[in-house]
Amino acid sequence: MKIRIAALSDVGTVREINQDSVLIKTDTAHSYGKVVFAMLCDGMGGLSGGEIASATMVRRFEKWFEEEMPKELSAEDTTEQLDGSGNIVGKLRSVRNSWLCMAEEVNRLLLKYGEEKHIKIGTTAVALLIVNEEYILMNVGDSRIYGINGGRTRQLTRDQSYIQRMIDLGRLTRHEAEQSHRDNLLLQCIGVNEELSPEFEQGCVSTDTAFVLCSDGFWKKLTPEEIGEAIWKGMDSESLLKEEIRDLINKVKTRKEHDNISAAAVACCI
Repeated sequence: MKIRIAALSDVGTVREINQDSVLIKTDTAHSYGKVVFAMLCDGMGGLSGGEIASATMVRRFEKWFEEEMPKELSAEDTTEQLDGSGNIVGKLRSVRNSWLCMAEEVNRLLLKYGEEKHIKIGTTAVALLIVNEEYILMNVGDSRIYGINGGRTRQLTRDQSYIQRMIDLGRLTRHEAEQSHRDNLLLQCIGVNEELSPEFEQGCVSTDTAFVLCSDGFWKKLTPEEIGEAIWKGMDSESLLKEEIRDLINKVKTRKEHDNISAAAVACCI
């Protein structure tokens, strides 16, 4: 499987501080070939608080990728042995447990930091790990991960927000939500409440698939189709992929987005 990666983060046209944090890492594990990890966090809080929150989350997961993940993927796993199909279901279950523990750990750290500094800070988070043509993702908040295959673009995460809840309850249509000017209150955010409920999903990587992680500053002014078409055009090389992300960010700026604008893409060619 050939992997092409690209990421860009832009402060935008209004804000002075970029509170988004983006990370993409690759590695070659002993038994499972190439491994790709991507994470994007959108921080919030006064002054540099949001920047601290998002960077803290990314640093913790980067440490896991570099120091702990290789041990998890190489360790014997009873579930995997019983599965007998040669896939890594058991390994990804272990990864899920690790991610949950780390998210809860950072949540506690940020809550403590906020109490000590008498400020409220927090961050959204989306994370993606691809191993041996299988993936696992995590979501907290309203940053998103899209999956792109051929002409189809699908939102793989579900916004943990008030507006999404209203859609789920049938009180808002998707179109009404897109036209709404009300603040999109987050129902889940790392560093805000003691109770944390990340959402996880596992799946298989299909032939010629791309994943896009993005902050709400990126996706709010773009349609899924616009994102999918651009990323699909850039899958042939990392330079093209980065160029397409840059073009999308510039398009968002022309549409008067006020937030920081960030996206990361992982293109998988099998």
